[in-house]
Amino acid sequence: MAMNKTIIITSILVVIFAGMAGMTFINSQMVSAQVDSLKAQLVDLQSSYSTLQNSHNRLQSEFNSLQTAYGISQSDLAVVQQQYDGINSAYNQLTNSIYQMRDNLKTYSDLTFSFSRVFSSNEYHDISSAVAIATGNNKDGWSSYQKIYNYIHNHIKYAYDVSAIILSYSSVTSTSGPLAGRELVTGISFQETNNYVQTPRQTLNLKQGDCEDQAVLCYMMIKYHMTQIQGTNYNLYLAEIRFNDGSGHVAVFLPVINGQLCIIDNAGNYLTSNWGSITQRNARTELHNYSNYWSSTSGIKSLTLYSVSANGGSYTVFATGSIDQVASALGA
Repeated sequence: MAMNKTIIITSILVVIFAGMAGMTFINSQMVSAQVDSLKAQLVDLQSSYSTLQNSHNRLQSEFNSLQTAYGISQSDLAVVQQQYDGINSAYNQLTNSIYQMRDNLKTYSDLTFSFSRVFSSNEYHDISSAVAIATGNNKDGWSSYQKIYNYIHNHIKYAYDVSAIILSYSSVTSTSGPLAGRELVTGISFQETNNYVQTPRQTLNLKQGDCEDQAVLCYMMIKYHMTQIQGTNYNLYLAEIRFNDGSGHVAVFLPVINGQLCIIDNAGNYLTSNWGSITQRNARTELHNYSNYWSSTSGIKSLTLYSVSANGGSYTVFATGSIDQVASALGA
């Protein structure tokens, strides 16, 4: 009985050891297979790395080539940019010269643009002899204003303007790029206009002039008398008038207190007067009288009154509008 137990135990041990050996063999095979798989993956990775390394080297070479080419392009671009800056600067100077020439030419043909030229300091001081001859340097204002009117009436005849040159230009506005929003001059042209504003000295020397010329001379002489003879600086206006027929005119307006007005218009042969003597009237009434005087033009459509420095030409617009609007501005 004891021997049988021994045989059974021995048999069981043999089976166990055999099983363990089998399991060890199986595990060894699995590990070996895993190692082989890892080796295969490593080979694949090495192959992929080699491929990527080759691609990297190729791309690096291409990058170096592009960098060299880009360096050359940058150099060329710097030259082009320098040329562009030079051309742009020259274009700016040309454009500014065109604008300046246009404005300079306007000082001969446009009334307000002419103020700086016709009311210059030199013109102001040169008028002294004419004022002395006309008024005898009498300090009385009203009688002197009439003498100035009479002096111009007797010494300056009406004459139409000679031709003046005006400059026109065409332009476009850039919508893109570094010049976006900028006005670009694309062409210039010159035209003649039959409107030339003379200086007071020219009008005196030529002894002739149109309405603008005579009004400028009258304004200058009265202003000089006010400031240099009377020692005052009363208001005085250069009136630019538009008639209903489309024509224009220029005269001198002398405002007086309490909404009164005296109109001095040499070229139009009109002076606010009473029995031949200079006077003043209600501004609204006198403006309507003056408009009726110009019935051949269908009357006054609008007026603009300029207060101009006779010694320099700076100016402000005192009033602009219809007869009634200007009359209201004058206090009538």
